Amino acid sequence: MDRIQNNVTNKTEALVMLRLFSDLSHDYAAILNQDHPKWSGYNSSVKKAINTLNIIGVTQIRPMLLAIARCFKPSHAAKVFRWGVSLGS
Repeated sequence: MDRIQNNVTNKTEALVMLRLFSDLSHDYAAILNQDHPKWSGYNSSVKKAINTLNIIGVTQIRPMLLAIARCFKPSHAAKVFRWGVSLGS
């Protein structure tokens, strides 16, 4: 919290930060739920990987999964999510 307070010094920066948190919250919800609407355009292997990761309780790579959900194209995301399962198991 202190880090945010030290880096957000005006109203514009605060609004940008809030928008980022809002966007990230949707992607975070998606990596916890294989049936999230975000995955509708993705290969079914992504849904299977998310389900597997959540069943076996993998939490260490969630920051990486969040970045993948946010930044990767669906075709690349499928490969990396499958790779994530191999890391977690």
